[in-house]
Amino acid sequence: MSKFMLLVARKPWMILVFVLLTIVLAILQLPALKLEITAEGMMVEGDPARIFVVKVLDTFGSENISIVFLEDPDLFHPDKLAAIQLALSHIDASPLVLKTDSLFSRRYLRSIDGYIYSDPYLSKIPADQQEANAIKRAALRNPLIANNLLSMDGKAMAINIYFDNNQYKSGFDQEATEMLDEALAPLQKELQTVFHVGDPYVCTGISERIRKDQITIIPIALLVLVATLLIALRHMVVAVVPLLTAGVSILWTLGLMAAMGILVNIMTSIIPALLIIIGSTEDVHLLTKYLSGIREGKKSKSALRLMANHMGMAVSLTFITTYLGFLSIALNDLALLRQFGIVTSTGLAFNFIATVLIVPPGTEVVQQVEQHPSCES
Repeated sequence: MSKFMLLVARKPWMILVFVLLTIVLAILQLPALKLEITAEGMMVEGDPARIFVVKVLDTFGSENISIVFLEDPDLFHPDKLAAIQLALSHIDASPLVLKTDSLFSRRYLRSIDGYIYSDPYLSKIPADQQEANAIKRAALRNPLIANNLLSMDGKAMAINIYFDNNQYKSGFDQEATEMLDEALAPLQKELQTVFHVGDPYVCTGISERIRKDQITIIPIALLVLVATLLIALRHMVVAVVPLLTAGVSILWTLGLMAAMGILVNIMTSIIPALLIIIGSTEDVHLLTKYLSGIREGKKSKSALRLMANHMGMAVSLTFITTYLGFLSIALNDLALLRQFGIVTSTGLAFNFIATVLIVPPGTEVVQQVEQHPSCES
């Protein structure tokens, strides 16, 4: 390892071009990176209980349901019912939706003049308020509707939306949530309360929360790392170089995940922060040793050789033990943990490669700072 680090230090521009090219390639892959939350990864593959559940679902089908809740003091006003019907028609038209269950589809069995009618309660929008109130009273007499699809006071209504599981694919939850948001948007102005809840909404909400956490957690981790290194070592370059190696390794890891179609989930979302925290140790050890050599009066090449000879094996062993530790997680039966172990260990390998490629050439910058104390923090 020491010989490799010395070789890298002699060809800084070649290494810089190589690193920049790999960064560009990784960035080009990032648009394909997807974030998705699913419970599948928490199930043990090959477990008899899971196999039984899959057979049951294949036989009887599964009910992936979202519920739309509508509330308004004048909910049964004909104009408001017309607006609800229009929104529901947009939902029914979606290829993601298998069927809907509401007063607009639930059959109303009745006899009029000796004839039996079974069209839905709201198959047609009432012509006036009196007709609307009559339909409301008729619906509340049905025990399967009262306090189920319609509140007893007639001011709240539920619409059950059954999604087609055959359409389920990556990004389904977000697509379903966006479809419902778009269809219900006009009702926000018409009714007092409008919202939907279900698996797609919950999964999309968790995914959005993870995105926001990444925007917050990663900068905080970077600031804490920089502040700690500045306080402990009182050297700006030593504090910044670990950020460069961490940033490069994060881009490489995310780019690889995007290229291989690996989804960002609730576990892999913490990998960038792990790479910043765990991956910075090798950089700090190497640069601290180099810095001590410079301050002892050694020239740059001598200090670099000192760093490579004394710390090369140490950081290599540190990387290997950490790498194998996280890779062992991949032996877990849970797909979520297995994927976490593989991606994290790969990210740490990328971080180690970035360290041995960036730190040796970066020692020249450290020397320049040492020769100009005004640059030192």
